[in-house]
Parts: sequence; C-alpha cells; structure tokens
Amino acid sequence: MAATPGLFTTWPWKPLGNFKYIILAPLVVKSIYDYMILAANERDSTNFLIFPLLITRIVQNQVWTSISRYATAKGKQRIVDKAIEFEQIDRESGWFHSLHHIRFRTNYSLFVPLYDYVYGTVDIDTDSCRDKSLDRKEESPDIIYLTHLVEPESIYQIRLGFSSLASKPQTSFSWYLWMLLPVTIFSRLITWYYGKAFVVERNVFRNRTIQSWVVPKHRIQYSMESQRETINNVIEEAILKAERKGAKVFSLGLLNQLDYNKFDILDLLFK
Repeated sequence: MAATPGLFTTWPWKPLGNFKYIILAPLVVKSIYDYMILAANERDSTNFLIFPLLITRIVQNQVWTSISRYATAKGKQRIVDKAIEFEQIDRESGWFHSLHHIRFRTNYSLFVPLYDYVYGTVDIDTDSCRDKSLDRKEESPDIIYLTHLVEPESIYQIRLGFSSLASKPQTSFSWYLWMLLPVTIFSRLITWYYGKAFVVERNVFRNRTIQSWVVPKHRIQYSMESQRETINNVIEEAILKAERKGAKVFSLGLLNQLDYNKFDILDLLFK
C-alpha cells in the first residue's frame, strides 16, 4: 500500500471514525419525523430512504462476509494456503485478491474487476487461478475440535459473525445486541430444528490441518431431556463424518456440558 495515498483513495468520512454515526443520527431522526408529520405531497423520500439503504448495505456486506468466511473455513476453494505466522496473522482468513499482492501492476480494481478488463491490467493467471480453486478437492483435516454455542448471542462471537465481537470476550449483553434481537431469536429457533455440525474455523500448523466444528445447540439445551436424542444424533453424525474424512484426532470439546447418564457418548466412541 502507498505510504501517502492520493486523493479519493478513501471515503471522505473515514477520518471521523465512529463519530460519523453521531453526525448521521440527527439526519435519520429528522427524516423519520418529517415523513410521519408532513403531508404526502410534502414528504422528501430521498432523505427518508438514506437510512434503509445504509442498513441494506450493512446486511448485504455481512451476509457475503459470512458466506466467504464459511467457504474459507472449509478450505476447499482456498487460494493462499499458508501456516499460521504471527508476523502476518491475516493470512488465516485467506487473500481473495492474492495475485494483486504477488504481482504488481495487475488486478488493481479489486471490487470492480471489469475496469481491469477495460484497461488491460488483468493478470494472465486470473482465470486459471480461479478454475484451479473451484476444482480443488475438499481437504481431509488431521484434527477436529467439536464445540457448541453457549448463549444465543454466541452466534455473533464465532468467526462467521462479526470480527469486532469475535475478537473480544463475551462479558455482557451489549446495547447494540438489542437491535439484533430478531436475528438472535430466529437463530435460536433454527438450532431447535437444524441438527448438523458445521465448520467455523480452519488453520494449518506445522503441516497439520485443524478445523473447529460447532454443534448448533446452546448450553441450556444439554440439560433438557427432550433434546437428548437430537444432540446424540448430531454428535454421532459429526464423529462418523470426521472418520470418513480421515481425521486422526477428534476432540469432544463439549464434554464439560454432558451428563453421561443422559448422553451416549461412550457408546458412540466405541461403535
């Protein structure tokens, strides 16, 4: 990256940081107030639509971010595959624009690649790199760590959620999580019916592929008799799937929540 980026290389409001939300709030409040008070022929729909459009952009960005992180965690279509190095920790999440960093003067427009085709700056290996990534076979993890959700808000702490929350411990129910309460309730309902472990994180350390799988069940569900059979089936399916993938080590990280009188874990392990 350039030491002194030129004009128009960043958003005008970037230097404001979180202060930009304080500036935006009065505009949102006034737009809503005017839309509700003024007559239909006096309303200004332009200002009123600014906030919904911003929310739509945030939701769309998060959806695609979560999807791309899930694909990265599975490791099937990963382009850059390097071990963990604390000097370059962002290699863990992969570089979708790796050719831009490997070879200079190519693939400048990362988010609008059409411009690279127009101005002839597309890397000659772009298409072959993409095809190779799509044709890559799903890898076989060496170590699998099976865990579970703790509280309903835990969905925001996992890697597929928000990076800003995942990097901090969950200490209390923050005020902004109230705004996400409908999403939290919806995800809670899904955990009652969706019974399949999924990959949330994948790392490579000393040529060993390590994956973390999450059982979509919360802590309280482990104490409910009605969930016994469902949880048993989910764990059994995860163990059998790991065996089919050729995993050498399978860690039941959720054993601290289990009552052996309720769950048939030992029977599953010796099947």
